[in-house]
Amino acid sequence: MRANSLAFRLFVTAALWALLVLPIAGVIIHSLYRKDVENNFNQRIALLLALVENDSADHALGNEPGAPSELGERLFDITHSGWYWQITPLDNKVEGRRLVSASLATERFSLPTELNIEPDGTEKRWADVPGPVGQKLRVAETIHLYGEGERARRYSVAVAGHLGEVEGAVARFRQQLTAALALTGIGFMIMSLLQVHFGLLPLRNVERGLAGFDIDTTL
Repeated sequence: MRANSLAFRLFVTAALWALLVLPIAGVIIHSLYRKDVENNFNQRIALLLALVENDSADHALGNEPGAPSELGERLFDITHSGWYWQITPLDNKVEGRRLVSASLATERFSLPTELNIEPDGTEKRWADVPGPVGQKLRVAETIHLYGEGERARRYSVAVAGHLGEVEGAVARFRQQLTAALALTGIGFMIMSLLQVHFGLLPLRNVERGLAGFDIDTTL
């Protein structure tokens, strides 16, 4: 394939198109996948937060929270698993009962209320905070009122999940996507070569025919 030939120009055009389109497609697909993973992760946290809040309210001791016990999430029982719940009193004038999951052990994580984060439309506050053993946590928090009347007390009910799960899933997908796009690019270039080669055969035949045709211009 000569550098100045039609076949070469067609192949280079197809190759440049592939090198432009495939990376852009990869970035878009990667971004959509990451958003989907994060949405599912946030939904999982929100669901567990609702379970912790409701179970704690069911086992409440007057104006103090009860310890949640029927959550169906074993990671709350494994030390430093990356999944934690925490119930913290917000009324500083009265000493309240502070409860944490077994996974949190003797540690605690920062709350969105402590970071002055405003609640969203569902009255949840969200924040990314440091956790035990260097983990990065995403925290969802809601405020629950235990008890009634003047004796009622405000508590923060929070659930945290390890963001490493999101990063791990996205990293694995990125590797698979890169490999798939690379194979697609290689296959596209091979197909381009074949199309250029066989597609231009009629023109080559015409060219050879013209080259072998001797026109007698003598009178």
